[in-house]
Amino acid sequence: AEEPYLELADVKRREQDLGGGLAVLELYRGAAVRAENQLSARIGPSTEDESNTNALQATLVLETSLLDRVLSESRNGTVLIYSVSSHGLGIWVYSNHVLSFQSVDEDPRYLRMLAARFGELCSHPSSSIDSVRATAHQLYEILIEPVADQIHAGQPLLIEPGSTLSHIPFQALLDRSGRYLADDHAIVLSLGLRYIPFGSSLDHGITSDSEALIVAAETGGIDSDLRPVTNAASEATRTSGHFRHAQLLVGNQASLDNLDSILPHAEVFHFAGHAGMNNEEMGLLLRRSQTDPL
Repeated sequence: AEEPYLELADVKRREQDLGGGLAVLELYRGAAVRAENQLSARIGPSTEDESNTNALQATLVLETSLLDRVLSESRNGTVLIYSVSSHGLGIWVYSNHVLSFQSVDEDPRYLRMLAARFGELCSHPSSSIDSVRATAHQLYEILIEPVADQIHAGQPLLIEPGSTLSHIPFQALLDRSGRYLADDHAIVLSLGLRYIPFGSSLDHGITSDSEALIVAAETGGIDSDLRPVTNAASEATRTSGHFRHAQLLVGNQASLDNLDSILPHAEVFHFAGHAGMNNEEMGLLLRRSQTDPL
């Protein structure tokens, strides 16, 4: 659970250690990609043991150093990292080589409801456009307006929403003048800073020379109740034509096994197909291997 990490991050922040607080949060969010030979420590009520405490401190020093490297490579972009705890909303902002924190007095239960509602509204074509726009504006006022003075027009944004806000399509948030967030910013969504390769840059655009992986999964694999996605293959073929170095996976080639082997080498990923939710986790629907039945 993320809550103990949020509590410890809050302690660090109140001690004026913003970098240490963010390191605690990223320690949790990046657990899946941490190298096996790194130190690990348990965060919880039993950390009174001196060896556990020392291990935790060493881990946080390593994590802080890594985050400094990742953040320093954001160059001309702004990084927004969100956390929702029982105390409300917290926003870490890295802009112009300065890390800051903004606390927003918002009921976390209301924010969770609003985020879920907006995600649901945006997923149904029959939704009232007035309801979509009203909710998009509400979320903009909560999530973007408190830190708007640190965001400059045309500046790329790296947004780490965290699990509570992960259903929100941030590109569709609407400011008071009626402009979408994506109208003024290129937006990258991240699961955590550890998922960003060293040497990457927010202002490194997509070009025809980018390594692209284009996937069309018309049926959604084993979920036979889903209707095929019309024109998914033709869309993927057209998209691949924009890149000199594109790998195109369609039909039975659009499998999870192929995706696992090729995706780590891709700079651009385009997917046409079904997505689904299971136990509050979202994902793309693919067959496991090329030999799986439709």
